[in-house]
Amino acid sequence: MKDRTFGAVCLTALSAGFLYYTVWALVVPLIDDGHPVLKFFPHHDLAVAVPAYLGVGVVSVSFFLVGLTMILHRPRKED
Repeated sequence: MKDRTFGAVCLTALSAGFLYYTVWALVVPLIDDGHPVLKFFPHHDLAVAVPAYLGVGVVSVSFFLVGLTMILHRPRKED
């Protein structure tokens, strides 16, 4: 796949994901229970919990990798 095509596919996928999440987080809580549109979305409480857990996971993995790199590449003491 060429770079331009790959970029267009990625941009389309990310835009669709952003639009879905925006509707899920901002519009779904305002819709009455029992509306048929709600079957396309998980419960609206998860719209906040999932990104929060993902953010904590990314920060934790980043700190772990930085700490591991600092431990493995520390300068050696010369006696």
